[in-house]
Amino acid sequence: MEIKTSFHWADYLLFIGTLLISLGIGIYYAIAGGKQKTTKEYLMGNKSLGVIPVALSMFMSYISAILILGNTAEMYLHGTQMWMAAVGSSLAFAISSVIFVPLFYPLNITSSFQYLEMRFKSRSVRLSGTILLMLSQILYMGIAMFSPATALDAVTNIPVWASILATGVVATIYTTLGGMKAVVWTDVFQALVMVGGLITVLVMGTNKIDGGMKEVFKRASDTGRIKFFNMNANPLIRMSFWSVVVGRVIASVQTTGTGQTSVQRYCSVSSMNKGRISVILNTPAMLLFYTLTCLCGLVVFAYFDALGCDPLRAGVNNSTILNNQNQLLPFFISQVINVKGLSGLFVAVLFSGALSTLSSSLNSLAAVTWKDLLEWKFHHIPEERKALANKLLVGVFGIIAVGMAFMAQTLGGHVLQASQSFVSGVAGPLLGMFLLGGLIPFANWKGALAGGWIGLILTLTVTIGQYVTKPHSARLSTSMNNCSDLNLVELKGVPGDKDGVFGLFRISFMWFSAIGTFSCLIIGTIVSLLTGPEKPSEQDPRLIIPFFQRVFCCLPMSIQRKLWCGVDRDKIIENDFEEEFETVEMKGNSSRNAIHPMDNKVNGHENPAFQADEPKKEDVTKST
Repeated sequence: MEIKTSFHWADYLLFIGTLLISLGIGIYYAIAGGKQKTTKEYLMGNKSLGVIPVALSMFMSYISAILILGNTAEMYLHGTQMWMAAVGSSLAFAISSVIFVPLFYPLNITSSFQYLEMRFKSRSVRLSGTILLMLSQILYMGIAMFSPATALDAVTNIPVWASILATGVVATIYTTLGGMKAVVWTDVFQALVMVGGLITVLVMGTNKIDGGMKEVFKRASDTGRIKFFNMNANPLIRMSFWSVVVGRVIASVQTTGTGQTSVQRYCSVSSMNKGRISVILNTPAMLLFYTLTCLCGLVVFAYFDALGCDPLRAGVNNSTILNNQNQLLPFFISQVINVKGLSGLFVAVLFSGALSTLSSSLNSLAAVTWKDLLEWKFHHIPEERKALANKLLVGVFGIIAVGMAFMAQTLGGHVLQASQSFVSGVAGPLLGMFLLGGLIPFANWKGALAGGWIGLILTLTVTIGQYVTKPHSARLSTSMNNCSDLNLVELKGVPGDKDGVFGLFRISFMWFSAIGTFSCLIIGTIVSLLTGPEKPSEQDPRLIIPFFQRVFCCLPMSIQRKLWCGVDRDKIIENDFEEEFETVEMKGNSSRNAIHPMDNKVNGHENPAFQADEPKKEDVTKST
């Protein structure tokens, strides 16, 4: 029996409506306001965006269709430990709000990698970060389109190529036309679609379970799926409280604190406090998202457990066996709930996740390509041409992303796995480079380069090794009592982990970002000490994170000074730094966000990119 379902007109209405509204928002912002004629408006929304839209946009930039499908499958196969990732993400939002927003916002930067050049006075460090981000984002865009497309193709009549084209074309058009404002407001719309769709699926799915949510949790508990506090600290086990929470904190700090998509967003509001609030507001959104997706996964499990047949191991009602765990939720919606319009709504949910991921990546790629690679050469051209150049960059990256998705379809799983390995391997070292600059005042550019690249090599070795050896294969039991023996498929290698696998390759994937981050910090510190450390007293204090000052803020000032590690922070205190640079005046020619002058020379040559993006009207240091 074919498991694919035909779309009803209501399904098409919901699905196509989502795409058209997203396009309409892009067209509106292409002709409204300043019509995206300056890079400041196109990339930063003129620093006039609202807190709640920016918060929802940040949230949607973290969410992808892969995560929606993956969370539900995780609950089905391995239980609820991953649910605690919401706690890790929430802690990361708090850290980013306290540490990184005050670090980046006053610098008036568009690309987060401008900070690396300011701190290390090296274009090599800045370009290393830019290139790593570009490669990982391009690969991730391909994955973000291809993975959900294959899941939908298995249970609907939407072919893979159509899903890829629809996502790629729509996201590229509205991002190209409307810039940051279009991206933010389509994210808001798509967030509403996603939450509404998931709630609808959860309610209708629960109605299919005799006994409701109480029975769902009973069946999950009876099969060992309810586990939130596995306190085993062994890094070799697939998932524990520590690996999920701590690992997610580190991964999410990179995304929310130093990631280009987040930096662009929290720097696009009118004050630093608003930037902080926009980051913190991601906490309730993320808690809601994990609650909805994880509950959906438990509902799917409870239904098939009561039915007595696992669709991943046998055909249900004479249907074809599912060959991909990400097909579980689409299959449940189309074949079990089977309500006209619901399949279209769920497809709209998945496309909302894919569109938000793609549009955020396109906008951030255009920003870093222009600011880090091109502006130094073309800074003299008129502002309208600069904005046009950024629009062309979005279009080019959109074409590349679609091409990557089709390449994954053509060449198969090995390309997809290699891409996922690279994306996983980049996040940790990138965070390590920012932390090295912000926390280690004597770190130099040689340490940053060595730490970043060696950290990347180490992390890639672990991720690729794990993909090849696949040590974590154990799954929780599923009921097969009512399956036909003719349809039954035995799962091989389920009993447990492979003892013969090299220990490094058995480390939980939740620790990948931590490996990259700490290896970069350790190696970068050692190399800096060996190659001539910088003098902390000569560092611009705005570029060093006042970590101990904030953690031990209640200590006497005489003790706090000893924790500054030689960095001269007196002028920040005298100038009341936070108050001085917090508010940006959006109207008129003056800006209270002007910053202290910095050395804008690299190797003795003028470097236009080595400056804040907002032109300053006065040197605030002279007033002190």
